[in-house]
Amino acid sequence: MSNARVLLLLFGLFRAGPLCAQATPAGLTLDVVTEQFLSEAPRARIARARVHQAQAVATEAGLFPNPALDLDHSQLLNHSEQTASLGITLPISGRRGARLDAARAGIQGAEADAHQELAQLVARLQRDFFVVLHLQQQRAALTTLLEQISRLEHVARRRAELGQISGFDSLRLQSEGDLLRSRSAALEVEELRASAELMALLGRPASVAISGRVQDALPLPEADVLLEQAFRQGSLAAARARIDQSQLLLKAARRQAVPEPTLRGGLWRVQEGTADDLGFIAGISLPLPVLDRGQAGRAAARADLRVLEAEVQALEAELRARITGGLEATQKARVRAQVFETVGLSRAEQALRQAGLAYEAGEIGLTTLMETVRTAQTAREHALEAHFQARSSELAVREAAGLVPGEETRSGGRP
Repeated sequence: MSNARVLLLLFGLFRAGPLCAQATPAGLTLDVVTEQFLSEAPRARIARARVHQAQAVATEAGLFPNPALDLDHSQLLNHSEQTASLGITLPISGRRGARLDAARAGIQGAEADAHQELAQLVARLQRDFFVVLHLQQQRAALTTLLEQISRLEHVARRRAELGQISGFDSLRLQSEGDLLRSRSAALEVEELRASAELMALLGRPASVAISGRVQDALPLPEADVLLEQAFRQGSLAAARARIDQSQLLLKAARRQAVPEPTLRGGLWRVQEGTADDLGFIAGISLPLPVLDRGQAGRAAARADLRVLEAEVQALEAELRARITGGLEATQKARVRAQVFETVGLSRAEQALRQAGLAYEAGEIGLTTLMETVRTAQTAREHALEAHFQARSSELAVREAAGLVPGEETRSGGRP
């Protein structure tokens, strides 16, 4: 083989950058997967169904008491009496209105809980999505390296035929290829397992292809927009709604001391011998709140209020720390990934190209060349890992802020 042909082979071997050649096959994108999850997945439907439970409680709280029908018959010798009366309790204490308002506050809390649950599920879904992409691109990087090893083995074989080197180089390269294929097979198993987790969350029985790159950053609004979103929806909003609910339940418990009368009216029939008289009866019953004046309900509501107020303070501090700290960590992770890809990875690729030329010229041996190849591969893996960490940091911030695709515009977020 001529030196020019060997040089051409090595130029074709080491000219391509790794990350630009790692696009995944056509398949479902992150936006499509997220949209399908929110519209079709069982977990998303479960989160929304919890709101209907709270609405059912509100329906029950708003109902008026049922009337009571009383029928009596008494007989003594030739004397008999029959009464038929209808009684109804008048909800004048204000307990019904307070309980209804409390149930409506419970609906708001359930809606905020459902929103937060959806945000957590979406973050988990997108994290699983990026795990699969990360594994796919790791395999693609190994495939690129295997192609380079195969071409390098061809160069070593031709150089051995020319008597420039021994046949050991070719055997060493074959062994290196076997190790890389084993690593690729292990990554494939991990990818299948991660894909199964993703499909389980989507509610799909079989795996489908996905498309994307871990280098593609997720949108994040500014800190003030994220904090406003977090305070308006999610776990903090749910806790505040439950404070309102407890205050209304406390009000209802206080109104327990106000008696609610029951009015009763009906007909009274008296028969004695051949005489038959018909009359009207009316009455009122009034419970006396002497023993139970709602003390237990007031104590429970006050205790709940203390817990919820402390919970709100803790959540506010936690959300501020997670969002502001998460944004700072995300920015650093993005910069690290970008700098390493443009500087560290480019330098490793340049070293790999120069090592290939030096190996062809006989200036370095196979050991030095393989060390350079492995350094380049490690640089590729580190570049992918840096981008993956940046995506994970972005997802943590989005989860803390309770961002759900399709609802960010209503909350003031910017894409």
